[in-house]
Amino acid sequence: MPVVTAFRSASIISASKIAGEKGLGLAAEEVGPGGALLFGCGVDGARRVMLDTFYQEFGYGYVPQWHRDIVNITGTYLDHPRHLLLVAVHQGEVVATTGVRSGGPAHPPHPLWLAERYSPDTTAQLVRVYVRPEHRRRGLARTLVDAACDVIADTPGYDRVYVHTNVNVDGAEAFWRSLAKEVFDARITGEHGPGVATVHFEIPM
Repeated sequence: MPVVTAFRSASIISASKIAGEKGLGLAAEEVGPGGALLFGCGVDGARRVMLDTFYQEFGYGYVPQWHRDIVNITGTYLDHPRHLLLVAVHQGEVVATTGVRSGGPAHPPHPLWLAERYSPDTTAQLVRVYVRPEHRRRGLARTLVDAACDVIADTPGYDRVYVHTNVNVDGAEAFWRSLAKEVFDARITGEHGPGVATVHFEIPM
């Protein structure tokens, strides 16, 4: 079974209790401040999962204005005290990711009213919730999201959890509707252009 691991700058986050309660048989590895012990596969493995998702699932590849965080994973997720990177590792390979960043959707490309709805100081955004196709339907995404939401709830200052997804990806829309409430269905606006169907959600805290 994959191992769920949390990387964060200021603390060690354990996902084992959550995983155990869900009966997934997942264990947690502990890492020190700054994510110093990334197996040798942590950052690079997470980046591979993200890039493969952009190219193979989304079909449009790496877009600098949308995906700057994956170039600097350490600076974005590990060196920021309110940010977080969770990964699931199977046989030494990262097979799933979930990130937490401060702030909501950016304008542009998202509507101005939507960007203004979410304060960068009080909003936690779930990002890069990706699972390799061969490891799906095993509860990994839900475990990672639940673990991330628990950390968000324990982080002072956050009062909202925001996420948006491309519902053209198989299973994405049903997954998020099982956890969150819809805020805005942007498919009618085509905000990202052809082939990208974005729906915005909020997860109750």
